[in-house]
Amino acid sequence: FNPFPGGDDFVEIYNNAEKLISYNRLFLATRNDSFQLKQIYQFSESKNLFFPESYLVLTKDTNGVFPIFNIKCPKCFLQMEQFPTFPNDEGEIVLLNEEMQVSDEFFYFEKMHNPLLADVEGISLERVSFFTNTNIGSNWHSASWQSGYGTPGYENSQIQNENIIEPLVTFSPESFSPNSDGYNDEYQINYQLENPGYIANIVIFDATGRLVTKLAENEILGTNGIIVWNGENETGQRQNL
Repeated sequence: FNPFPGGDDFVEIYNNAEKLISYNRLFLATRNDSFQLKQIYQFSESKNLFFPESYLVLTKDTNGVFPIFNIKCPKCFLQMEQFPTFPNDEGEIVLLNEEMQVSDEFFYFEKMHNPLLADVEGISLERVSFFTNTNIGSNWHSASWQSGYGTPGYENSQIQNENIIEPLVTFSPESFSPNSDGYNDEYQINYQLENPGYIANIVIFDATGRLVTKLAENEILGTNGIIVWNGENETGQRQNL
């Protein structure tokens, strides 16, 4: 709701039902100061189908989204002819069916972002669980640093790991040789976290204790991810390992 300059707002919808829904049966809206619905706009006149367990990203102009984020599913985007206005500080997003009944709605405000973020411009708010009430504050979190601060059209970086009860971190390989021969050229830190909210500070030292590089400094992690070191120091020089 607060895009970079030149960017556009987007709203991601997830079909958590077990049925197909036609685009022309859905509407996006917002509310005025009296909480009355306004700017009620049909997704599309098309009868294309929104499939269960799939994502649909609504925006006014994909050119204001595609260059900014890592787009894994271009076909998951729908450019609406008219798109509601969502203020940068706070606002209401309302999803309606063809009978103008509220299917879901979300009241957002800027302070829902992680307080460690100095600037929230261009950072998405992501839903943590589709099975928890929409408007519980803890069910939303700033998108992760590794995702580019947004995952429009695919699984949220902050999706809750239902089967993880405590953080799991693994390192591989046991030794690596960053010589560009295609074998063990990168060192990987793999992590799975039970909930969002973890912050990463990762520093590499050599055997004498001298600083080599910082891989992460107060960065917001997602609930799953891989952090990679290519063997270079902070100036881009390959280390002799």
